[in-house]
Amino acid sequence: MREFASNSEDRRRCLSLIQDESGSKKYHEVSLIGSACLAALFLRGFAPAPVPASIWPAVRDAILISGGSFNRVIRELELRGHWHASSVLQADKLLSQAVELVSTGQVLTPFSIQYPSNWLKSLGHHAPPALWQSGELPVGTYSGVVGSRELSTPQADATRLTASVLAEWGHILISGGANGADSLASSAHQQSTGETRSVTLHPCGLRQAPDLSKTSCHLSLAPPDAPFSGRLAMERNQLIYAATELTVVTACQLRRGGTWGGAVLALRKKLCRVGVIDWQNDATRALCHLGAVAISPYEIASCFLFGRSKPIPMAQPSLFGVSSGREPSLHWYGF
Repeated sequence: MREFASNSEDRRRCLSLIQDESGSKKYHEVSLIGSACLAALFLRGFAPAPVPASIWPAVRDAILISGGSFNRVIRELELRGHWHASSVLQADKLLSQAVELVSTGQVLTPFSIQYPSNWLKSLGHHAPPALWQSGELPVGTYSGVVGSRELSTPQADATRLTASVLAEWGHILISGGANGADSLASSAHQQSTGETRSVTLHPCGLRQAPDLSKTSCHLSLAPPDAPFSGRLAMERNQLIYAATELTVVTACQLRRGGTWGGAVLALRKKLCRVGVIDWQNDATRALCHLGAVAISPYEIASCFLFGRSKPIPMAQPSLFGVSSGREPSLHWYGF
């Protein structure tokens, strides 16, 4: 089986296919077929047969080489040994239904121009191949604000101020949509910008999500009618951190709750720069020990100077190979 990402001949062939004389039309064809194929194979609650998400980079390569031809996608998948994925795509009416979902803006895939590029940089082949979408995904620099559901008055004030500074810098806010810090940050961000430029990642299906009018775009990995689950919440937390250059933790409890777990995971995997509002407590000290940067509640604007200047450390060698951290980026070679 050939590995497209490391094959310069295939890379040049891909570029010639999507950058030919038809220009934007060819790009649109490849993007539409690519998104539809990824939705048909990997979109939870829509894909008819389970296909391991780990093979999506190979599917992407087959789509890019195909130049927007569905029949050539099938052939490329078979040449690469992905017979199951090939047979799933040939199911009756499946692709036409997937094209309808993509055309109506209900699916986000790496072939979508709005797909957060940091997911590919931070997560590599673990980046999500398909998500359910409601609303238009804003394009720009993402930053996150996360925190506990129950906040003290100073913590709530710090959360609002952090989101307001984000808005002043022109950053898009991404959050988890929960009560407490998430909802406060979304409201403050919208009030500061006068428009809705925020994204909510839900730990449940979009039909089970609360009011979808509060932010401009809603995303979910789960099938539309799926209820909340802890596993979905952890997946969501990882995607929030991985989408951003900087995420600020405004409040959390030591070794308790999803906010703590998400921050620890992000720091260990080095998904982004993590700042934590310094309340002089054990939780703040523990996160700083793991690599977060303490931010004084009275100097919140400095967190964005930190976010723009400090490089993200890469994974380090260890006794058992390479420690948990960023994988090499997935490159699109023209997409």
